[in-house]
Amino acid sequence: EPLSAEQLGFDLRQPEGLLEALQARGLDPQAPTAWVCEGLLEYHPPAFGKRLLQTITGAHEVKAEEKNAVNTGNLLVIAVLDRSWLDFLREQHSQQPVRMAWREDQLPPVETIVKLLRELGWNRVDVASEFRLPPADAQPSPAE
Repeated sequence: EPLSAEQLGFDLRQPEGLLEALQARGLDPQAPTAWVCEGLLEYHPPAFGKRLLQTITGAHEVKAEEKNAVNTGNLLVIAVLDRSWLDFLREQHSQQPVRMAWREDQLPPVETIVKLLRELGWNRVDVASEFRLPPADAQPSPAE
């Protein structure tokens, strides 16, 4: 069966409505799903992020394996601006004001997001920062 993707709008004031809207469009909770949350958590209060992540997690059965809950077959990618971005932008634009739609006091600490994801059953949580990635023009290292 071919993979499909389509754009879907829903009311961000009620993140719980996402699941209902997706199921109305044919979301199969048994099928592996890739979730991408980009540009959401830094623009909303922390309570919104928690409700959204709980909704996404609730879309699939979480199986208990030994001591850990495992959200098997699903992938969740979250892109978040954090304090390092704020510091970088201030440094790069020190002569000009940095105008951002998000507020410094609303930036969700990465550690808080990781902790919440683990509590919700996402047992494999990897964190990467664009600041730690090699430059786009970097040559790959030879395999050892």
